[in-house]
Amino acid sequence: MKEDFTIYIYPADSDVPASQRVALCADDYTQGLYHGQPWRVARSLRGKPYFPDVPQVHFSISHSGAYWLCAFGAQPVGIDLQLHQAGRLAQIARRFFNEEEDRYLAKGDYYDFFDVWTAKESYVKFTGKGIGDGFGDFRVADAAGLKTQLDDARLCRLPFLKDYSLCLCAAQVGVVRMVYQE
Repeated sequence: MKEDFTIYIYPADSDVPASQRVALCADDYTQGLYHGQPWRVARSLRGKPYFPDVPQVHFSISHSGAYWLCAFGAQPVGIDLQLHQAGRLAQIARRFFNEEEDRYLAKGDYYDFFDVWTAKESYVKFTGKGIGDGFGDFRVADAAGLKTQLDDARLCRLPFLKDYSLCLCAAQVGVVRMVYQE
């Protein structure tokens, strides 16, 4: 069965403090099912946030450029957003990506760099591993192009705004709803 996800998107400069956004989004996502829940956030040994008091609600946070977002679902999820910025993309790819990904990117003058980055970052958030735990040991792109499946995970690149890349990673992905907040 494919699961549904909701992504809440705030402008980075929102009047709602970042510390309150997760709880507000969790209340909305669960439609009051856990009314009064304090939405206490804990972190795994590698830093993945979770709700220890409501383990059936999963979430992942990302922020880049002018946006902060949080994905919620009934299964583990990872999400990453990246603003496209000029930089030493080839050097970063050689440092963090594996050789096949770097060759793929080099053929396209690193045009898909941020699509590869968000896919990798969403995957490590999904698995609970960190960027330092073998970020180059798995491939989200090869000579055939960008992958949509990695082991038991689905990589779902989502449309966002011009000059941004967004990827959601989960075991199954069905409908993804985006909710823009003030």
